Amino acid sequence: PCVDYEFALWQESLVGRDQHITFKGSFYSVQTEHVGKKVLIKATKRMVYIFSQGNQIKAHPRLHRKGSWRTDPLDLPKSAKCYLDNTPEVCVSKAKGIGIATFTVVSTLLARASTSKLRKAQAILRLAEYNSPERLEHACLYALQFGDTTVAALKKIIMHNIDKPTANKASTLSSKELSEGAFLRDPNEFLVQ
Repeated sequence: PCVDYEFALWQESLVGRDQHITFKGSFYSVQTEHVGKKVLIKATKRMVYIFSQGNQIKAHPRLHRKGSWRTDPLDLPKSAKCYLDNTPEVCVSKAKGIGIATFTVVSTLLARASTSKLRKAQAILRLAEYNSPERLEHACLYALQFGDTTVAALKKIIMHNIDKPTANKASTLSSKELSEGAFLRDPNEFLVQ
């Protein structure tokens, strides 16, 4: 034969909720409809083939280092693609386009790499989609003054218009009129005898 024979290892695996199967400590993606189902894996030195009910559903180049991931973007639902497309660099760029306060909040949040912080940064930027970029910028500016730039705090600021000047008019009473009712008891009543 022109090509050397490749020995194959066969294994059954369950497709996890993250749409990946595990083989020898590495992870390979499959389509959404196979989540929770058992599949058959055929692994050669170079490739990993995945079968469901006798039909090949996926093939990936084999990974030889444990903990490695091979994800085909076409396997993922739209919501997951949105997460993967909005990298930290993309989030910081979007925040910069909104304003300096939003940029400060997002870039500070993403200063240390973390998937949970990336999700929080994406949630902050989604506030601009639901409201407006200007609203988010004002909320971030207000939140920075008080040191609470969490997603929950920004939502409350926007929802309750906390960052906007109060709609209440200033009192029209003079300072003499305001101070007349300030002390209803005589100050001498507070002295201890």
